[in-house]
Amino acid sequence: MQMAIDYAQECNCCKACLLSYAYREEAHKFYESLGFDGDLKRGFVIMF
Repeated sequence: MQMAIDYAQECNCCKACLLSYAYREEAHKFYESLGFDGDLKRGFVIMF
């Protein structure tokens, strides 16, 4: 994950986004430990 974040920064990307099922609280804690903010934006998905 850190390599992907570093690469995005090196490429002058303005953001990195993750999608995760709402019930995956352990994954959310992991993402937050990397600096991601789960309260900043909200994503919506339609699945078929």
